[in-house]
Amino acid sequence: MRSRVMQVRPGRRHMPERAACEVELGGERLLLHAERAVIWPAARMLIVADVHLGKEGVFADHGVAVPRGPSEHDLARLGKLVTAYECTRVLVLGDLFHGPAGLDASLLDALARWRAARDDVRLLAIAGNHDRPSLRSRSAALVEWCDEGLREQGLEFRHEPAAGSDCFVLAGHVHPATRLAGRRGDRLRMPVFWQRAGCLVLPAFGSLTGGYNVRAAAGERLWAVGADAVVAL
Repeated sequence: MRSRVMQVRPGRRHMPERAACEVELGGERLLLHAERAVIWPAARMLIVADVHLGKEGVFADHGVAVPRGPSEHDLARLGKLVTAYECTRVLVLGDLFHGPAGLDASLLDALARWRAARDDVRLLAIAGNHDRPSLRSRSAALVEWCDEGLREQGLEFRHEPAAGSDCFVLAGHVHPATRLAGRRGDRLRMPVFWQRAGCLVLPAFGSLTGGYNVRAAAGERLWAVGADAVVAL
């Protein structure tokens, strides 16, 4: 496995330039992107995990005041990445939605408008633990729902990390993050890409998602995600 930090220049339709880290996993060249996403250039695929659309609506349903907007913001982020890297497919590694209360008419309309603006782009999603059958049914006209263990080339795509596959696995679910400590006691918590044995766990893409602190064990690697860089730790 090799990796190098590089300045990635998007395709013909530019977005603000972001730093990314190029890695080779499962025999494929992938870009770990500062937007907490993976670009697979050869397949023209954008891969994200744990978007949790509608989470603000679920909070509101439980009496917690959260401003509307994060879900549409996250859809806009997806759209910019699709355009910049000329992707023809978006694959969500589970938890596209957060809960039934969040998938209201407003969010369905926003998702329908997102799809209509990109009718040549396939939106695929592996069902995560938050993607209840009712959510999959209500969004079936807009999302291609896939079985767990979707495979392509030397890669396997899952919601939860799995060991023992004969392919290299890309997964989500964990929302990995880490704490960095400075010499004067300063601390910073950052989302990370977490490479384990035969598996890369993506950080959560959604704006309203939390994180679970992880440490790299022997043979594992972390890449910290900053505002404009992905840096190997």
